[in-house]
Amino acid sequence: MPFLWVEISGFNGYTLERWKVPVKKTMNIPDEAIFPVESRKGQIRFIKVGKGVEPEKVEKYFVEYLRQKGLWDKVIRLQLRIS
Repeated sequence: MPFLWVEISGFNGYTLERWKVPVKKTMNIPDEAIFPVESRKGQIRFIKVGKGVEPEKVEKYFVEYLRQKGLWDKVIRLQLRIS
């Protein structure tokens, strides 16, 4: 299953936080749709995408998501891994 690997510098500047955000393709949504599924705490659990979404679109969407949350300045590495 593909996933986004995100590394962010910690809030105190000395630590490193790593996130693994799964990307799930589903058939019951429109072909070009991208929906984040969040937990109760407001953190993203996984990204639900339609069957026609390109990997580059998923990366662009997640970058915009991080910008909206105010975390893009702290991102060290963002990588889409398809395994």
